Amino acid sequence: MAGLIQKEELRQKKDECYIIDVRERDEPGQIEGAHKIPLGQLIRDSGKLPLPKDREIITYCARGTRGQIAADFLEKKGFRVRNVQGGFAEWSA
Repeated sequence: MAGLIQKEELRQKKDECYIIDVRERDEPGQIEGAHKIPLGQLIRDSGKLPLPKDREIITYCARGTRGQIAADFLEKKGFRVRNVQGGFAEWSA
């Protein structure tokens, strides 16, 4: 199971990470610099997406569930990945 990252740590290392917002395109708000790739698309197209192997990937969704699914999926594909604890709700609190 992929690990979690707290918002305080992410704020410090945000520029070093590749951040993926796995929410649907119509869900409002976003962590600055994040790439919007909805969970279904990420799973379906993961082999075609230019995801970095040399940077840690951070996933997030609204509250954490979809982000964890994405993180676990990517970890099994060999990526270094963590999910934002509490998702965008926690990030923006």
